[in-house]
Amino acid sequence: MRQMIAVDSVQAFNDIAEATSARERTAPSPARSEPTRSHRPATVGHYLEENTDTVDSEQGVLRRHRSCKVCVIYKVKPRKFTMYFCQCAFLVGDNCSVNKRLATLIGVPLIGCVSHRLNRAVQHELQEHEADLAEVQALTIKLRTLTQSAKLRLKTDLRSVIRKDTRWRPTFMMQHRYFELLKHLDTTDDEIADLLPSASCNRRLRALLKELTDVESVSKALQGTNVDLLDVREWFDGLIGIKPQYADYLGPRSAIVHSPDFESGCVRVLRGNTSRLTRSEKAALRVFEVTSGERPANEDVEGSFVERVEKRRRLAQQEQRYVLLRSVLPTSNM
Repeated sequence: MRQMIAVDSVQAFNDIAEATSARERTAPSPARSEPTRSHRPATVGHYLEENTDTVDSEQGVLRRHRSCKVCVIYKVKPRKFTMYFCQCAFLVGDNCSVNKRLATLIGVPLIGCVSHRLNRAVQHELQEHEADLAEVQALTIKLRTLTQSAKLRLKTDLRSVIRKDTRWRPTFMMQHRYFELLKHLDTTDDEIADLLPSASCNRRLRALLKELTDVESVSKALQGTNVDLLDVREWFDGLIGIKPQYADYLGPRSAIVHSPDFESGCVRVLRGNTSRLTRSEKAALRVFEVTSGERPANEDVEGSFVERVEKRRRLAQQEQRYVLLRSVLPTSNM
C-alpha cells in the first residue's frame, strides 16, 4: 500500500542534520516545533508500507530504525504519521539544492518537478529576447497609468498584463494581451508612439508567441491527473525536437536531473522495454520489483529442449516485474 505525504524539505533537512550530529547519544533528541503555516510543502515523499517495528511518535523523537542511519518521525500536520524515511520510495520536488541534499541523505531518488524544469528551460530562452520583451513591458506599464487606462477603457474591456520574473507564463500572457490591444492603441498619442515596438520587433515577438503557445499546451497537460513519466518524456522530446536548446533542462540526462537512472528506468518499463534496462536502472527500480513465483517442479522435465526454452520465453514475456510505476508523480503540484 502506498501513501503520499507532503513535507517541508527545509525542515526535514534540518531534522536529519541535527539527528546525524547527535546519533551517538543515548538519549533521544528533544521534540522539534511543528512548522508554521507559512512553510510551504516543497517535497512529496512516497512511502511503501511494510512490516516494521513502530515507536511512539507522540513527542516527535528522532530514532534509528533498521538499516537507516537516521529516520525522522516528522509531524507535518495536526494528525500524526508513524512513518520513517527508510520507508520512503522516492521524493518529488523542485530541483533545488535542499531537495537534492535531502534525497541524498535518505538514499532515495528525487523526481525533479517537471513543471519546474520546463519553467527553467523557457526562462533561459526568454533571456535571448529580453530587449524585445523589455519594450513591451515598458509600454504595458504605461498603459496601466490612470490616463492611458481611461482612454483604453473607452475602446475595449481588455487590460494590459505585466510579466513577472519568476515564471514564464505571465510573459506569455503579456505578449498575447499586447497583440490583442495593439489595434486599440492611439498611435497619435506621443506618449504611446514613443514606446511602441518597431515592426521588426513585432515580427520577432509574434514568432516567439507562437513557440510559447506550444510550450503552454505542454505546461497545461503536465497538470493532468493521469500523467506519468512516459507522457512527460514524450512531450519533452517533442519540445526538444523543435527547440534543441531545451535539452539542457528537459533532456533525460541533463545536469539538472538528480536521479537519471530512476527516471529513465521508469520510462523504459512504461514503454514495455523492461528487457532493455541497464544494470544501474535495475538497481534504481529495485524497490518496485516484484519477485517471480516458484517454477513448477516438472518444468524442465517435460517436453523437448526447444519446447522448454519457448515456454520459459513465454513466461518471461508475461511476467510483470515492476509495479506502481504509473503512480510515480512527475510534478510536485498539489
